[in-house]
Amino acid sequence: MTKPFHFASVVAAFAVAGASPALAECALTLSSGSTAAIANYDALAGGTFVAPIAIRATNSGTSACTGTIGFDARRNNDRLRGPQNETMAFQIAAEDSVSRTIFDPLTPQNAGLRVMVAAGGAIELRPQLVVEGAQRGVSGRYDAQIDVLYRDDRAPQRAVTSALTVAANVVPSVQANFVGLDGGADSSATLALGELSTGLKRSIGLQLRANADVDVTVTSQNRGRLVRDGGGGDIRYDLAIGGGQVNLQQIDQVKLRLADSVRGNTQQMQIEVGNIDRAVAGTYRDTVTFRISAR
Repeated sequence: MTKPFHFASVVAAFAVAGASPALAECALTLSSGSTAAIANYDALAGGTFVAPIAIRATNSGTSACTGTIGFDARRNNDRLRGPQNETMAFQIAAEDSVSRTIFDPLTPQNAGLRVMVAAGGAIELRPQLVVEGAQRGVSGRYDAQIDVLYRDDRAPQRAVTSALTVAANVVPSVQANFVGLDGGADSSATLALGELSTGLKRSIGLQLRANADVDVTVTSQNRGRLVRDGGGGDIRYDLAIGGGQVNLQQIDQVKLRLADSVRGNTQQMQIEVGNIDRAVAGTYRDTVTFRISAR
């Protein structure tokens, strides 16, 4: 007699119950815009020039991000670079105070910005680009591309970065005054020639500070003649600036190459009296206007 055997399949079902959720984490991204620029930097002025920087930190993670936002300018040798490969120093200051520096690329210690960004949240930061006045340099654009970096307290070895260009537009600027005159004020002065004689020469100095080439526009009220008070005669005279003759018969312009002479440059101005043989005794005068501009 044969006894049948029955085979039954036993299926084991495995169920995962109570699995641990994924670990909460910070997932921060930075956006720092494209450029923070000082529009009009005057190299001849003192004080401090400032431009705002916009930084947005967004956390798409499931845990708060707590750490420091800092800066790195080493790719540009820690300075703004401009025309003729010249450089300018800069700093980044806190939003609430220009005097509270949070990044100075020329010093080793930099505080940065402490931040906390909630999970799923974002914050806006407004530090300030600072460029101190009276730095030497020709006019033009100075800039540097720097890195904005976030380092989380839990993983400081990893950095989230964003590129930012910081810049200063140095405008053409000039300061001028005359030396060797016989009186007057900044806007109007007198040169006394004394007793006139044919070929008499008098020299004065035109003192300039400029970060660009300079144009001196000259206008003679009497077209290059000293006119006698009360009428009755005139005497021709010549004027030269920096060795270049000025045409006093018209509005004339002398171009001076003074770029980067911020520390001062004096151009000699010479007046030479013409023939006085037929001049009637009296007082003779002319008014000459100088308009000085940088380009």
